[in-house]
Amino acid sequence: MSRVACAAGGGGGRGDTGVWVGVRERLEDPWRVRVLGPYGPVGAGVLLTGRRVLTCAHVVETALGEDAGRVTEGARITVEFPGSAAGGTCTAGVVPGGWAPRTGESGDVAVLELDSA
Repeated sequence: MSRVACAAGGGGGRGDTGVWVGVRERLEDPWRVRVLGPYGPVGAGVLLTGRRVLTCAHVVETALGEDAGRVTEGARITVEFPGSAAGGTCTAGVVPGGWAPRTGESGDVAVLELDSA
């Protein structure tokens, strides 16, 4: 996995950087993303590459305090990396073509790109 590309340092490659505590518990999982709203955590996501995060559209809406019709590509939210020993927060935006709000039984997906350092 690539290094996280945000200024606060969201963690490094997976490799052997984590510390195993038990059979299933790992102290470092840099792929885990927490999406923050104005008053704290509102949801989660998964780091797909060094700069791309997959989350739900409704999580982004909640973080922004907006409904699906008002969220635009490039809207900025704050994310953090609770599974990374380096920790840190950074901003991310919805990528072009990365917004699919819930419509009936489908959708509810957002692809974000982390801001560079």
